[in-house]
Amino acid sequence: MNDVLRYLGIEVVGGHHTNITRRIKAYGISTSHFRHPSRVGVPKQRRTPEQILVAQEPTKARRMQSDRLRWAMAAVGVVELCAMCGTEPLWQGHPLPLEVDHIDGDWQGRGRAKGRQS
Repeated sequence: MNDVLRYLGIEVVGGHHTNITRRIKAYGISTSHFRHPSRVGVPKQRRTPEQILVAQEPTKARRMQSDRLRWAMAAVGVVELCAMCGTEPLWQGHPLPLEVDHIDGDWQGRGRAKGRQS
């Protein structure tokens, strides 16, 4: 799907990905040919935190799931707390989900990441 979006000149983000996926399903378009033959049946290798927390090439950039970013940041020693107010991910004895965000708004990773309350 990412390649389809790139071919169409559309930014590879969740909303566009979801929209094109729904359209493909609605029109009954086959996607069986999307997978590269050499990757079929080959398990994905897990990326290390150092491989996740890097700037991406603009032409190949894709959003990373928040849970993967939180995992990678914790693995390299980033403490989970709100960078703006210092709140920990626990409030009055209950879990408080913190969302990974970017200080400069650049989701492609060219800027610094921070945690914040959602």
